[in-house]
Amino acid sequence: MKKQTIFLLKVIFLVTVQNFSLSAEVKNIKNGIELSSANMNIKVQFYDDNIVRILKWNEEGTPDKLSLSVIKNSIPEIGIKINENNDTIFLSSSDLTLKISKSDGNIGYYH
Repeated sequence: MKKQTIFLLKVIFLVTVQNFSLSAEVKNIKNGIELSSANMNIKVQFYDDNIVRILKWNEEGTPDKLSLSVIKNSIPEIGIKINENNDTIFLSSSDLTLKISKSDGNIGYYH
């Protein structure tokens, strides 16, 4: 029983380490970023200093959304600041800051 418990703990540890070591790929796009990881994709794009469009989809999905919302075809250049560390991406305009978790896709908004 003790050997099985130790083996199970080793497996849990390896799976946890492997999941944390899976790095998300971040690509800069006009006024934002695209984040791709093993199980999710996120596109964050500022349309104005206080307007942000966020799309999330899983690996089987697509970012193409069919909806009745109005989407700008041309986006003016906005001075978005992008800062990245191991587990978080910060996008800032003059009015708004977004904090995006690379591990779970959680997004926080700060004004």
